[in-house]
Amino acid sequence: MASYAVHQLTAQRVREVLERDPRLVWPVGTLGFVAPHLPLGAGTRVAEAVADRVCDALGLLRAPTLAFGVAAPDTCHHPGAAAMRRKTFHRALNEVLASWDAGGVREVVVVVYERLESYLEAVLTSLTPEADVTVVDLRTIDVSDLVEDRPELERGGEIDTSLMLHLAPEAVDTEGLVDYETDARTARRYVQGRGGAPSPEVPGVVGHPRRASSETGRLIFERYVETVANALRAPATAVRGGTGLA
Repeated sequence: MASYAVHQLTAQRVREVLERDPRLVWPVGTLGFVAPHLPLGAGTRVAEAVADRVCDALGLLRAPTLAFGVAAPDTCHHPGAAAMRRKTFHRALNEVLASWDAGGVREVVVVVYERLESYLEAVLTSLTPEADVTVVDLRTIDVSDLVEDRPELERGGEIDTSLMLHLAPEAVDTEGLVDYETDARTARRYVQGRGGAPSPEVPGVVGHPRRASSETGRLIFERYVETVANALRAPATAVRGGTGLA
């Protein structure tokens, strides 16, 4: 299968692909702590895997993953975690986007898997001189029919854990799964980065990772891929400058 990863192609091959379709897909993530049983930067793996599948299916260029971003204060002090301040992250996004704009890219599709408000604000306000920037937040894609937990109120729970059991089962500490429930307001504030961890005993977790399964992860992942691919097959349906898909 032909590669569409720009870091594996010659400049001439990149030019040829852009002449056919001037879009570039860019997975952007974080290297932050998610939950005790999940690998650092779990969401980055999700965004990258979806971008890979979509680009291979549609023949779109894929940029190397940016694995660093803004992280919640309680997630960046764990061993191995690394983050940028919001202004630094925003500037980095803009400078890279400007380079691609100058190189002939006419639309950059940024794929993220994140709910932290400061992170999303930085991504959503990134601009290029000419090219369009479309932001796809995978977490806005409805998967409520596939899980028991409320997707918008979980972190390190059924969805996150199921996706990792599907994409990287060897990276999940299945012996360390602990459920944690709290009220909706507390959960929402924490997931969005507007409140501290509700449980110091189970840092990062809001939801039910014990409900997770590889099969549920596969179904969620395929839903993500199908939704993004269908939107990009008909560019007019993609939300430009938004955090989801129409």
